[in-house]
Amino acid sequence: MTHNTKNFIFIFGPQAVGKMTVGQEVANRTGHRFLHNHLTIDIAKALFDARDVAYIKFLIRLNLNVFNEFIKNPNSIGLIYTDVWMLNRNYDLQAKNKMFELFDKNGWNVYVIELTASLEARLSRNKTENRLANKPSKSDWKVSEEQLLWSEDNHVLNSFKAIDFQLPSFVKNHLIINNENLSVEEVAAMIIKETCNCGG
Repeated sequence: MTHNTKNFIFIFGPQAVGKMTVGQEVANRTGHRFLHNHLTIDIAKALFDARDVAYIKFLIRLNLNVFNEFIKNPNSIGLIYTDVWMLNRNYDLQAKNKMFELFDKNGWNVYVIELTASLEARLSRNKTENRLANKPSKSDWKVSEEQLLWSEDNHVLNSFKAIDFQLPSFVKNHLIINNENLSVEEVAAMIIKETCNCGG
């Protein structure tokens, strides 16, 4: 695969597993643009009550519009996007499939990277400086921890815990990485090797 190939790298996993930090490192090494989910979540939360259906609908449309505009840029070589994927929620499944299809129909290679780590490791990472600085809605780590624990009990956030999980056939690769005992640099190198091979 060449450096000029356009790649969409979707990194998902439960809260505080390290998606943003890993995505930042991959972006730094490859020149791909990087977008984490809270950049659009915080816009939606400013306008809607997060418990309302209108919030979900707006967020899905907002993300698709952002992706669509990005795809139109002829100078884009790649995009890394990180998000939590609630695999037990049909609306989230549909939203992710629409996202994958948008990039695929525009000739981009679609890669899915899944991170996993123990609850104990994620509770520790929930307090890291990088996470608190980049996600305003997580700035109170105690509240964020309560949300993390609630989500752990009420959502399926890794594919190996889901029933009949299946990605579209055009997805180039689905790589699952347990990053609990790996450095950010090691995880980034694994992702680059499986996707664009364009970083150092």
